[in-house]
Amino acid sequence: MQTALMLERRNSAAFGRLELTRYGLMPYQMNTMRFSDQANIVTNYGGSVILDYVLPHGKIVLQNTLAHTISDNTAYQYLFDFTQNALTYTLNRDKYNKELLINALQTEYNLVL
Repeated sequence: MQTALMLERRNSAAFGRLELTRYGLMPYQMNTMRFSDQANIVTNYGGSVILDYVLPHGKIVLQNTLAHTISDNTAYQYLFDFTQNALTYTLNRDKYNKELLINALQTEYNLVL
């Protein structure tokens, strides 16, 4: 079994003009500030079994394979809106799995005696 953890963090801000002036320095203010975190945990496991039967005039080969992946993705976001004095918290969750099953049968037989 193999597990991997990936973390990502992003921050951004938006600014706007506080007032319009003709000459000189124009004052700006911070309108919004956004903090985003994302965590993704991926777990993999799998295996393979090969059975080989020898017959008097041939053989039979049976192969079974399993691969399984679980992906658990979570995204958090804080949005500070200073123009409306508001705080917004968002949580997005995405958890799914993938499974791959393979079965193969092979035969070989000699009809000549």
